[in-house]
Amino acid sequence: SGASCSCVGSIADHPYVGRSVGELFLGNRITPSAVLMRASCIDNAGMFDQRFAPADDWELWLRIARLHSVGFIDRTTTFYRIHEANVSNDRVSMQRAALNVMDAISLRYPDVLTGISASDILAARCRVISAVAESLEQCGRGKDAREYWRAAYRMNGNLTALLALLCIPATRRNQMRKIMVNRPWLERRLQWYAYKASKRFYANAPVAELRK
Repeated sequence: SGASCSCVGSIADHPYVGRSVGELFLGNRITPSAVLMRASCIDNAGMFDQRFAPADDWELWLRIARLHSVGFIDRTTTFYRIHEANVSNDRVSMQRAALNVMDAISLRYPDVLTGISASDILAARCRVISAVAESLEQCGRGKDAREYWRAAYRMNGNLTALLALLCIPATRRNQMRKIMVNRPWLERRLQWYAYKASKRFYANAPVAELRK
């Protein structure tokens, strides 16, 4: 189709090369139609696991990358047609499935996390949870979205989550984040205001530094 794809160039900019299962755990940028592998990879790692659909491809890549090195060819080998029936259009299901993949891999193959910092893992989970929240907002499910925003903020004090919990419209959040880059005092003030306004949804949230 004539629609543009927002992921153009992302794989070329951040290729997986060699034993890169840890990097792959932090986010999937592999398109199934562009994958070429030996049959022995499937023999060793297994087939797609539909329990993780529609993120079952990512779960399989992780199992394969855990056992084998990954290569990268820097040229276009496939095209992806974007249309209304794309499974990836259901971003809520996609991101929830991604959370399931992260949880399952962490539990079944803890060695995958070796060499990945706790902060990077937390940030990756926070990105997925925030993506679920944004998708729910776009679907008009604001109440459900707030539950995910709360979870995202409790994880690492995510600024976007804080702005969402303060009922800042999505169209203004990017602007406010840019404004706060060089104004950390403004973010602390917003945190303190939100903490005072509603202690309940900040239960267990990171509140250190709020009074500074």
